[in-house]
Amino acid sequence: MFKILIAIAPLALSTAAFAQPIHMSDAQYIAAARCQVLMSSASLGHQDTSDINALMNAQAGSRSSMAAVRAQEAADAAQQAVRHAGVYSKAALIAERDGSCRTLTGAATVSAAAGSSGVTRTN
Repeated sequence: MFKILIAIAPLALSTAAFAQPIHMSDAQYIAAARCQVLMSSASLGHQDTSDINALMNAQAGSRSSMAAVRAQEAADAAQQAVRHAGVYSKAALIAERDGSCRTLTGAATVSAAAGSSGVTRTN
């Protein structure tokens, strides 16, 4: 029985280490605030925001007031960019949301809006 506990202890400790949330830098936190807006935008094709919302909530408590202000400014700028987006800038915002924003949440889902972007493919 003791040998089994000795064998299992390192595994349990390593699993606990992976379960701990990551600490984001202020720059990553600000970028995540922008991504949160892009992912929740109906005009870009609303995405599941549970991952990014949980990430932002977990990281908000450890931020300085300056980082919180910058994050709010980034979210406001993203909201304005979405509201005023034309065809090409909307495509760029979708690409940002489906590219760099996905790396923040670790989500690897395909954009639901990709098939409805109005682009016709030919082989």
